[in-house]
Amino acid sequence: MLDRTLLVAAAEAAADVYGDNKDAPPFEHLRTVEQFRPVGELRCGVRSEYNGRTAIVAVRGTEGFGNWIFTNFQAYFAPLRLVDDALSVASPSKYQGGSYRTPASGTIHQGFFRAFSWLWYGTEPMMDRTERSEAAARIRLRRYLAICFALPSLVWLFFAWVFVGTWSIGSAAIAALVALTVPFIFITFEDGIWEDLFKDHPQVAGGALSTPALLQRLNAYDRVVFTGHSLGGSVATIMFLVYRCWCRSDAARSDNGHLVTFGSPRVGDVPFVTEFCRQHPDRFVHFIHPGDPVPQLPPNGLDELRFRRTWRRGWLGRGVCILFPAWAGVARLYRFPRPARWSDTVIHRVTEPATQRLKFGHHSMRRVYLPFVRSLG
Repeated sequence: MLDRTLLVAAAEAAADVYGDNKDAPPFEHLRTVEQFRPVGELRCGVRSEYNGRTAIVAVRGTEGFGNWIFTNFQAYFAPLRLVDDALSVASPSKYQGGSYRTPASGTIHQGFFRAFSWLWYGTEPMMDRTERSEAAARIRLRRYLAICFALPSLVWLFFAWVFVGTWSIGSAAIAALVALTVPFIFITFEDGIWEDLFKDHPQVAGGALSTPALLQRLNAYDRVVFTGHSLGGSVATIMFLVYRCWCRSDAARSDNGHLVTFGSPRVGDVPFVTEFCRQHPDRFVHFIHPGDPVPQLPPNGLDELRFRRTWRRGWLGRGVCILFPAWAGVARLYRFPRPARWSDTVIHRVTEPATQRLKFGHHSMRRVYLPFVRSLG
């Protein structure tokens, strides 16, 4: 595991990559990608630390409306499939005359996968959400029947109950409009229509991290520490996994990758997390504040809500409980896997107890995570 000096260096880099500290040491390599007209820039910086023996690869967290809507809320889970023969240690699968590589089993968050792909490769990832079979067609049919008929009926009945006694043509029109608008927005958003509508020609600066020259440069260091806060932590997790796969694909390369994240949301399902922990023991640590809501969303079941007493953890906790049935329904319709939480053996808790109030103030990198890491003995 990394010593305190390197943990502090990782925390400072995760904070500095936001670009709000003018006195911070510069990043020797900076990669930025702006994909959408609503601001939501992706940013990743590389700089050397520890007398030039260690490289820190820091990924910026959520910054702007575009990140929230088109990255964080793209909750579909997709397999980690990469068209990259440099990852020869990963198992190959045939694909249209070629092959793709799968560095880890399970599935990962689609929005985080996209952000990783743009920073690492400079392209959209390879994802195929549609399964071609009769059984899959029946599932999609039931899904759209539920969204287009059952959900509007429930919305209309709710308005009818609210306006009972004062029902009018105007109230009925409002109920019908809302009942039809909700599934329309949901379906078009989930199918990526809004994402494509607001997508701009990518404004890119700095080379992709997968360029051979940069990878060879990183591999020459004693250690390479991937780090990030919030969204950046999840993207750094995927980068670390792919980088180690690249390192182990050639015996001449140094296996020098490490991972440190701060307040990272859940990145993959149970098979992904299980294999990740098995493949990379003692190579990574996640710093999490028990009152930080981001690492706990979305909840993976009623058992977790009950165990963590989420209902008693402030207005944000109560909101999570209220919205959970809707999330569970969507997850069932779209066959989302349960997002897995990391085990306690790989988590460094910033403070106790784990049942304190959920606040977005507990998510701050500069006010919460960075001071805590600096205080470590």
